[in-house]
Amino acid sequence: MGAAAEVEGVGGMMNLGSKKAIARGVKVAVEEDGAVIDLYVMIRYGHAIPEVAGKLQGSVSGAIESMTGFAVKAVNVHVGGVSFQ
Repeated sequence: MGAAAEVEGVGGMMNLGSKKAIARGVKVAVEEDGAVIDLYVMIRYGHAIPEVAGKLQGSVSGAIESMTGFAVKAVNVHVGGVSFQ
């Protein structure tokens, strides 16, 4: 997802190995009152995880709502590790 990759401190998206994943490192569940997005990411060494996660939530939520007009109920950020690159 482009909005997630553009956030400073994101070292990459994780491979989920699941056919249900829409894109690498992203799962979307659509419910009656909005979409729930799960992001699986690596954080770059030296960046504060809570800050990067907060920026990810805002960026992804805003991008989805502006592109689709669909409400985003939650953006859950799952940190799988630290990237040293």
